[in-house]
Amino acid sequence: MSAGLRRLALATTFCALLSGREAPAGSIVVIGNFPQANDGTLSSVTSLYGTYAKAVGFTMGAQSYDLASVTLRLMQQVGASSTLSVELFGGTSSSPSGPALVDFNSGPIPSLAANVTFTPTTPLVLQAGSSYWIEVSGQSTTLNGIVWYASSPAVIPTGVATTAGALFTNQLGSASALEPSSVMNTFQVNGSTSAIITSAPEPASLIQGAFSVLAGLVYAGWRMRRGGNG
Repeated sequence: MSAGLRRLALATTFCALLSGREAPAGSIVVIGNFPQANDGTLSSVTSLYGTYAKAVGFTMGAQSYDLASVTLRLMQQVGASSTLSVELFGGTSSSPSGPALVDFNSGPIPSLAANVTFTPTTPLVLQAGSSYWIEVSGQSTTLNGIVWYASSPAVIPTGVATTAGALFTNQLGSASALEPSSVMNTFQVNGSTSAIITSAPEPASLIQGAFSVLAGLVYAGWRMRRGGNG
């Protein structure tokens, strides 16, 4: 077998083995209203004398996405000791229902208004056509211990999902206790597309196909040598 044929065989085998590999996943803004126009208004999400909570909702479009992260514009009062919970609920386009589908890892909240990103503690797929609510709640040793900012006038969230509005309570007993709110806080839901397999054969089929190609090339080389020798 000539050197050229050997190189061709190796290249063909490599291509055969790579065919059907997963395509890289892509990122997407599911819904959000960044960039912040101004920190013109806010909602208290942790405070004294009870559990405060704010929720923003959205309804997915025709495609499902993996939930990657949620970004919120938050600030914590200097000296405040607060417990903050960020959770995602299912429900309808008008209200959430429990229990929470997933909660999020909570990092430090800065003492100046800033965009804080939270990642889900477990994987979750945002299903096409379904409604979801991001609920931020907690308690604090200080009045307005942690606040969630919003632009004024409000910036309407956009993306592949549509907004379902906002809800608020300052004495949360359950998700159903939330009431309509006119303040649309600044947030963004980030998603990713699952890796898509492009007509991938089974591994055994890949190997068998690669060896078939290689065998054919070896046979072709043998026929060429016979012809060259007369």
